Amino acid sequence: DQRLLWAAVAVALLWYFGGRLEEQIGRIRMTTLLIAIIVLPGLIGTLLDLPQAGVRSVEIAVLLLYIAEYPHVRFFFGIPAWILGIVYVATDILQISGDGTSKQLLFYVLSLFVAAIAARAVGMLTAYPWIPRIPLPSGLTGETTKRRNHKPVSAPRRASAKVVEGPWAAPPPPGRANPDAVVAQIELDALLDKISASGLESLTADEKRRLNELSKRLR
Repeated sequence: DQRLLWAAVAVALLWYFGGRLEEQIGRIRMTTLLIAIIVLPGLIGTLLDLPQAGVRSVEIAVLLLYIAEYPHVRFFFGIPAWILGIVYVATDILQISGDGTSKQLLFYVLSLFVAAIAARAVGMLTAYPWIPRIPLPSGLTGETTKRRNHKPVSAPRRASAKVVEGPWAAPPPPGRANPDAVVAQIELDALLDKISASGLESLTADEKRRLNELSKRLR
């Protein structure tokens, strides 16, 4: 059945791109985001008697949020993600308009609007400050748990100059921690402290990239 095939594709895309976003914002924020883009459009659509698209609307929202966060990621044949996003949305709008169902088009736009607002609320889409940000309770963002479980780490002291050791130097004692790993852990903790205090959107693009590098290195 063709419908079953497209449903399977939608679930696969939702799982893949949703997983990438969860790695960025965390499980609690991702759960809050999914609940928002599933429940809110459904409630509004029911009140306005709009035809709903089920899992497809969620798939579209997650895919476009990923593209908005990483617009320059290369997809098929080296095409930037933002171009595919424009083509995807334009194709959907043309198809819905061709069917002559203005209510379905209204629900489509409503789903994307709710997804953008919800994503901004959980700390995503920081490159789009024109999207309003609605503050959420700390329980919906996981900040309370992070502040309770994570101890602040003081900034590392500037390393003093040392004489270069020659081949005659004694090897480090067994069990001694790798200095590079210690410095990397301290830098990672400092970034996590900043996220706990001000949210993910407080990080610059370089700090986000560094956070991803350190997380992968220290796994």
